[in-house]
Amino acid sequence: MAAGEPPLYVGVLEDGQAFPGNHQFPILSAEPHVRIAFRKQGADWLPMDTNYPNPTALEVANSTYPSSVDWTVIFDGKEAGRISSRNPGPLHWFADLGVQIITTDLANVPRISAGAKDFEYTTGAANSRPPA
Repeated sequence: MAAGEPPLYVGVLEDGQAFPGNHQFPILSAEPHVRIAFRKQGADWLPMDTNYPNPTALEVANSTYPSSVDWTVIFDGKEAGRISSRNPGPLHWFADLGVQIITTDLANVPRISAGAKDFEYTTGAANSRPPA
């Protein structure tokens, strides 16, 4: 990565998940979102920091994540689309660690239905699967 180039990240495109009976929902429960998993540093790919052992530490966790990312969505080695995401700010749920809110029109978020039955949430089978 040359000086002045934006950092590279690897993330997973996830569907929203329902949390029945809960009046305060994690960010990941709403719409599709991106979860940042790795960043490139020099020649190495490093996992994003997830060592936030308590709610106080969690409140500042997203300050270590980028404010926004422009993504190239890849499926089966080919470009499936492009999306953008933003950092949601302070977190209140450990489940939201690494989650970014998609800022691209959700109608333009790539969906892969082949193999979706192999992905399941606590509320049942997924309607689509992660494209990456």
